[in-house]
Amino acid sequence: MPTQARAQYRGFTLVEALAAFAVASVVMIGIGALVHNVGLAFDRGTGAVGRSERLLLAFERLAEDFAAVRFVQRQTEAGPEALFTATPPTGDTPATLVFITAGGVLAGPSSEEVITLTLEQTDDVSRLIRRRAPWPGPQSRLEELTPHDAVVLLEGRLEPRICLAARSSLDPARSSDGARLWR
Repeated sequence: MPTQARAQYRGFTLVEALAAFAVASVVMIGIGALVHNVGLAFDRGTGAVGRSERLLLAFERLAEDFAAVRFVQRQTEAGPEALFTATPPTGDTPATLVFITAGGVLAGPSSEEVITLTLEQTDDVSRLIRRRAPWPGPQSRLEELTPHDAVVLLEGRLEPRICLAARSSLDPARSSDGARLWR
């Protein structure tokens, strides 16, 4: 083709256009893989931060509950007894810890509430669940109260335990259902 005829047909040939598309495809695939990896790393990072915050909130809630525990006694046939029970896990019954603490706005007229911490296990997942009920007063029995407002404080593949250490001045006894009672 003479040079004058080539001047009329400016542009890319089919081979040049296909080569440009091939290079652009490789670049786009690389950018897509990079964005995917960055997105996964970001999700992992924000997930770890979320789990850390949830763990801190759970520990704060437990610390507030234990800091506000009330020493309440009731009279039994064996003498005065503290209303604080810990029951180890047996068969299908999960480990529980029940105590009386200062309540918030929703605690009722006595401004105290009964807190129940339960360690429930299903398959590989363990849960520490907090429930509460208004405390009507020392004339009522802990066993008769129905705690509600279940909040899962901790959840995951972990092995939480409720451990109590008795000082020598305390006399731990057991109730008829095996719960540890402190006098």
